[in-house]
Amino acid sequence: FSHRSHKAQMMRGFRKPRLIAFDLDGTLLDGLQSLPRAHFDTVQWLKRQHIQVVVVTGRSVLTASKFYTQLQLETPLVCFNGASVGFPGHIPISEVALEVPEVLRILNTLKPFGGTAAVFPGSTQWMVDQFTDRTKNWEQAYGVPILESPDLHKNWSGSTCKVLFDCDPSIIPEAQQALQQELGGRLSVMRSVPDKLEIMKHGIDKALGLSKVADYLGIDRADVWAVGDEQNDLQMLEWAEVGLVMGQAAPSVKAKADYILPSIQDHGCCAIQRMLEELAAST
Repeated sequence: FSHRSHKAQMMRGFRKPRLIAFDLDGTLLDGLQSLPRAHFDTVQWLKRQHIQVVVVTGRSVLTASKFYTQLQLETPLVCFNGASVGFPGHIPISEVALEVPEVLRILNTLKPFGGTAAVFPGSTQWMVDQFTDRTKNWEQAYGVPILESPDLHKNWSGSTCKVLFDCDPSIIPEAQQALQQELGGRLSVMRSVPDKLEIMKHGIDKALGLSKVADYLGIDRADVWAVGDEQNDLQMLEWAEVGLVMGQAAPSVKAKADYILPSIQDHGCCAIQRMLEELAAST
């Protein structure tokens, strides 16, 4: 791993964390959306050191729950970039949903751009307005059923924490600008990866979700580390006492890191065990 700040160089100034927050895609999960055995082993090692582990993801509860179970976690799960916090299968501890008129305005604003707009009714279902060549394999890729509803922009009436929009990366900036012009500062419009926009209530981000988990567990912010790789991880990385960034992340994300880990291809999360062993040896 590489040092990227004065704070990172002062390892002896750190104390052992009580809570480490991990993003999923590109952090714990590889490019095939699978959990490498080495990362599973690292999480189990952390738990044996009495360090609690929380997953903080932009994913829905529907697609994040299987990894929560696979990792054998007992902490609250943070989904939709912080809009939903709770234990899978139970009433959420905290949930901030978009209002029906807001969702309809979002869907109608995005319709001319020709991508796929997705909503997540009750946090446990997945609906799209249309599949495109880019998204026709989503059911297979994510392993969940997805309902296609061409009139979604007309008849939506449910509850969703987030609207997800997927299209060609070259179109994303124009779509993002259209949403910001239409909805002003009332909503958060985030480009999480080059081909996706995530739209949530204003003020929702991963830092908010992580802070709610820390409060729930009675853990001080100074005892929290966070690990991520994308733009939607930035607030969480800055909120935590120590922010760790995966090696394949963009320069703008790496600039916020206290440490830069190896890439996901090199199972970068495993370096955290070595860091903590060095920390223990230095104290």
